[in-house]
Amino acid sequence: MVDNRQTEKGCGAVNCMKCGREISEGAFCEECLAGMEKYPVKPNIVVQIPNRQEAIQAKKMIRRRKELTEKEKLIRYERRVRILTWINGILAIFLAGALVLCLMEYRKTLGPPTGQNYTSVTPSTQAAGE
Repeated sequence: MVDNRQTEKGCGAVNCMKCGREISEGAFCEECLAGMEKYPVKPNIVVQIPNRQEAIQAKKMIRRRKELTEKEKLIRYERRVRILTWINGILAIFLAGALVLCLMEYRKTLGPPTGQNYTSVTPSTQAAGE
């Protein structure tokens, strides 16, 4: 294998093609060679080695959140308040509905008021029951 990645002086140390360490000869350092021996490749197969610079740059590109301006912060907080207001309104409606249902069930269990030992029956309901 011909390695034409020599230094500007014409000879000297080169870098490992896999990890980028500086080595005196060959294309790969001893550690990379030991790792590659575990997974042998058949002869005459083309192997593409990834560009090491792209991998380094990908690691360095950490997305940082930009600092929000006061106006952007205010817009976000107003949106959150609006959403929470809607959620609270919906929960209040559900709570009121549950309270009404509970009160209706409670009234059914009370029976007639004290002192009233009869229930009124209208003639139309009496005729329908016979």
